[in-house]
Amino acid sequence: MLVFFVCQVNTNLTLLENESKLKERVSELSDMCNDRLRKLKELKDAEKELCYILTEKPCDVPGGIVPSAEQLEHLQEHILGLEHEKVRAGVVVDHVTYLLACIYVVMLRCSG
Repeated sequence: MLVFFVCQVNTNLTLLENESKLKERVSELSDMCNDRLRKLKELKDAEKELCYILTEKPCDVPGGIVPSAEQLEHLQEHILGLEHEKVRAGVVVDHVTYLLACIYVVMLRCSG
């Protein structure tokens, strides 16, 4: 989705003042773009690690574009779900490990 930000030229200001205002707005948008791209990279790195651990498929976020705030939020929610799954899976593995240790102890007692 392509979004254009329209900046109204204030006819009460001089050309230099309007130019200055426009440059400020371009700078703000550039900062926003850089922040979103940085956040996307952080989220994609976290997702990649979690997906590798859980053998899950990563979320499909189109590359080469600046993501919307909604896309970043969706990816963040996806990562939170993966983190919850990782914790749940870790609890299951811990429980299975404990049960195997108990079985081993019982087998040692029975054989000895």
